Amino acid sequence: MPAEKQPDSALTVDQLRQKVFEDQSTDAEAVKQREEAIGQLSDAYVKQQDAKALTDLLAQLRPFFAVIPKAKTAKIVRNIIDQIAKIPNSTEIQVAVCKEQVDWAIAEKRTFLRQRIQLRLASLYLDTAEYQEALKIVGT
Repeated sequence: MPAEKQPDSALTVDQLRQKVFEDQSTDAEAVKQREEAIGQLSDAYVKQQDAKALTDLLAQLRPFFAVIPKAKTAKIVRNIIDQIAKIPNSTEIQVAVCKEQVDWAIAEKRTFLRQRIQLRLASLYLDTAEYQEALKIVGT
């Protein structure tokens, strides 16, 4: 009897990383598959409570972000930041990731994404009682 193919949900982190980073084609179907694999990979990192891996994933995906629409990029970035928030005691990492992504969004002229991330950063500052920092962001 032939071995059954593993369902996508049972793929290992290494298999998902391979799926995300090895196929560099930019046609619509390939982009959709990579987007799904990124979601599955981020879910796997949350299960492992590996915020550092999620942070690294955002940085490693930047070349991919250059070839897909800005709206898809914004969705992926926001989803990964949301995934980091699911990890307990990750507030400091969330703040660092938001700052890094704001800087990247400014450099890439992605204004809408920058504003969304800045709003998230201001909210994090309010949660950590860093009111002056939150006001600096909101006041700009």
